[in-house]
Amino acid sequence: SLARPADEKSNGCNVKQDTFTSCFMDAGNHLFKMLSKGDKKMGLPVLDPLEVKKMKVFDNGDRMHLKLMDATHSGLGASVINKAQADPEHFKFMLNMTIPKYNIKGTYDMNAKIAMLPVMGTGVADITLEDLTVIWDVKGKPVTKKGTQFMEITDFKVDIVPKVMKMKLDNLFNGNQELGTTMNTFLNENWEDVYKQLKPSIERSFSQLMSTLGSKMLEKIPYNKMFPGM
Repeated sequence: SLARPADEKSNGCNVKQDTFTSCFMDAGNHLFKMLSKGDKKMGLPVLDPLEVKKMKVFDNGDRMHLKLMDATHSGLGASVINKAQADPEHFKFMLNMTIPKYNIKGTYDMNAKIAMLPVMGTGVADITLEDLTVIWDVKGKPVTKKGTQFMEITDFKVDIVPKVMKMKLDNLFNGNQELGTTMNTFLNENWEDVYKQLKPSIERSFSQLMSTLGSKMLEKIPYNKMFPGM
């Protein structure tokens, strides 16, 4: 559902033209660059860096949880869409993109078992995902406001596959330096197993975050401005 907002430089992407898919991809890439700086008119925050007050990666109460608070997410502005499928008539869109580097830095609070080992602590987290392949699968439905049709997101799935993940968690095990260093080394040496365990929760958190931001944008842009010829 990422098409360029209609402005003096754009008339949206005409669904009846042969260039529709390439227009849709160009519009998406343009949008990432534009929205990375934020857009006050559309009520969208700066996306790169994006400030996220609270993100529950998973939370099963006191027994098992991983939360990130007051975190800065950076790297989304460098996203490049490589492939896209767009079916505006049925409100279905798929974007396949790459992000060179995505970094999250903030306060973590964790009590969990990762790769069968208990990990606990609260402190500063610095997590970097490199060479990501990200797929957004977005579905929506039409809503009409004052005679104008808009798109409302009904489903937003995210698939995130990094080539490498690096983690640094300060103050693990109540500041036990030796245990903390050993655990950080273990997490980085076994990052693939760690990521595999966290992947569903990370993707769910990101889909909620991006769905919220996407909804704010879509409620401001009439559907026929994005996709003339519908």
